[in-house]
Amino acid sequence: MMNGFPNMLAFFYALNSLNAGQVEGNLQSVPIGGSVVDTCSNHLKVSQEAFAILSGDQSCVSSRQVMRDSLIGMVTMGDQDTMAAARVTSESPVALVSPAAAAEQLDDVPNLLRVTSSPDVEGQVVAQVLRRFQDWSYVAVIRSGDEKGKRSSDAFFVAARRQDTCINEVFTLSEASPGMDASLAVEQLRRTPGVRVVLLFTTEEDTEHVLRAVRSSGIVGRFVFIVSGRWLSNVPGDLVDVARGSIIIKPFSREISGFLEYVQSMNLANHAPIPDDWFEEFWQRSLRCRLENATTVMLTEFNQPCRANGRLSAGDIHVPMETLRTIIATQTLSLSLRNVHECPFTSAEAFVLCIQELPGRADAIRWALRQVRWESPSGLFGQNFGEKQFQFSDSGWGNLGFDVMYVSDTGAPVMVSVSSGCDYLCL
Repeated sequence: MMNGFPNMLAFFYALNSLNAGQVEGNLQSVPIGGSVVDTCSNHLKVSQEAFAILSGDQSCVSSRQVMRDSLIGMVTMGDQDTMAAARVTSESPVALVSPAAAAEQLDDVPNLLRVTSSPDVEGQVVAQVLRRFQDWSYVAVIRSGDEKGKRSSDAFFVAARRQDTCINEVFTLSEASPGMDASLAVEQLRRTPGVRVVLLFTTEEDTEHVLRAVRSSGIVGRFVFIVSGRWLSNVPGDLVDVARGSIIIKPFSREISGFLEYVQSMNLANHAPIPDDWFEEFWQRSLRCRLENATTVMLTEFNQPCRANGRLSAGDIHVPMETLRTIIATQTLSLSLRNVHECPFTSAEAFVLCIQELPGRADAIRWALRQVRWESPSGLFGQNFGEKQFQFSDSGWGNLGFDVMYVSDTGAPVMVSVSSGCDYLCL
């Protein structure tokens, strides 16, 4: 598992659920272990760590010692980390499962499966929503200059042509000057008659640039925004009226009650298997307090000392959109073992030895992963939501479905029902 403290917590929560027998279909008598690598946002370090594990020489890396013959897979988060790991593992017996990677350069990586939906599916969903809401057929598009912005919007263009949607303008915000580009795009749209709907395939930062440009132009209420995938975590107070009424299309997500309870059970004295220095920084940032007896780093930016009996609340815990997909990525790797038919289970020792010595283990694990049908563990979403199922497609992508939301008067997203008996878009 590489990159991101919240996703590291999700990784260990997933392992804990597996070993506690809470995940249906897991081989409970085979303990599943895991190790986390701190890449320090350095993609080269991902390659170094992966190579060290696979070569058996871990003397100069930070990860806990991993038995390479027992390693069945790695969980990597974004595009760059996944590319770095793929360069080292593509010819190895190790599967890569990524919760979020979507770059086109990864499409031909043989040992990679992705929990996220493909850009093609996302583009189709945006086109469907465009039709569902008042049959809008004349739109403009603003997109970020990153890989996801371009790829998702290109997929939408293909779907839009099939349903005769007219795309008036397409603006791409450069990575060098997105704020200026957003202002120029909004000014051009202000001068263009007939454009009512603007689709945003933008990062959170670029979405805010667009909203601020609308505010500065004095045309609040002129456009309805449909935002694909990446909405603001918090809408700034001076932009609430600009954002009001926007429609957000995002991958399925819910409050993960079981995960929150797991993190809330941790404290300064009990946070295994998280290293002390990592957890202490997380504790200080989450509770916005200063830990005066910290093992390594005391965050002096906070004036309030941490209380000895302090406790995390659900509101203190940041849960990014990738958290659920990280849990699924981790658990599907373990669940795949049941589908390795070359190694029938007779005992834990014999099974592990068979997996370690299996010829063609890479192909066997990849095939087994595609057969996994993951079901949400009991209590994962709390009592107000039923089960959720997941399975990889033949092309190696996932699809948990999508939530369609609108931005309320307070700036908070509110779920929209877009089809009978369904609170997310069913494809």
